[in-house]
Amino acid sequence: MGQFVPLLEHYNVHATKVAEVHLALAAAEKEHPDAIVFMLPRYWNDVTQFVQDLRKIQEFEDIPVLYVGSLIEGEDQRVLHQYGVKTLTLGPLPPEEVARYIHDMLK
Repeated sequence: MGQFVPLLEHYNVHATKVAEVHLALAAAEKEHPDAIVFMLPRYWNDVTQFVQDLRKIQEFEDIPVLYVGSLIEGEDQRVLHQYGVKTLTLGPLPPEEVARYIHDMLK
């Protein structure tokens, strides 16, 4: 994620890096972001529970959530989509292209 922060700032997207799921919800409540983006090299087991918990908080019921990772498939992807999470499966894309895609998804 560290390499994407300056790339996102190029698009005037302020990003805060949070490394653990139990810290992500507290960070969202403190920062009041316009969107939440997960960028993970592999599936974060707690991401589905995080999204379920996030959607229970009134101010985050409709916040855009984007999950960018390399292993998003099957039941996990279905559940995320059910909660309104947009997903992007990483391939051999340069970080600049991923940042541009994130910016476009958040517009």
